[in-house]
Amino acid sequence: MADISVTATAVVTVSGNTVTGTAGEAIDAGEFVYKRASDSKYMLADCDATAVTSDAQSDNVVGIALCSSGASQPIKIQTSGSVTINNALTAGTVLYLSNVAGKTTATYGDLASTDWITTLGIPSVGTILALDINRTSIQKP
Repeated sequence: MADISVTATAVVTVSGNTVTGTAGEAIDAGEFVYKRASDSKYMLADCDATAVTSDAQSDNVVGIALCSSGASQPIKIQTSGSVTINNALTAGTVLYLSNVAGKTTATYGDLASTDWITTLGIPSVGTILALDINRTSIQKP
C-alpha cells in the first residue's frame, strides 16, 4: 500500500497544542516534521535507517504541519490532539511514519527492514487523526 495522500488545504486543527517556528526546507501541510537540533528549524521526518543514522534527530517527530511553508519561512505545527485531514482513513488503524520523508503509512508492511518504528496516531473517524506520536526506538526486523 502506498503512503497516505493528504490534500494540504484540508489539514485543520480540531483540538490540541500547536507550536510555530521556521521551516528548514519546503514542507506541505499534512507532512510530519522534527525539529533539527543544530538550528531549531523544522524538517521532514523520516523513519529510514539511513536518514536516522545521518541525522539522529530525524526520527524524533514532533508533529504535523498545519500549513505549507518554504525554507526559512514561518510554519505552524500541531503536536497533540486531533487534526482533520481529507483522506478517508480507517478508524482504529495505527498510522506510522513512512520511510518517505514527511509521509504517513497505515501499513506496517510498507516499512523496510531496519526502518525505525514511529507511530503517529489512530484515526477516531474517517477524516480525524488523534495524534499520539510514539518514537519507539525500535527498528523493524
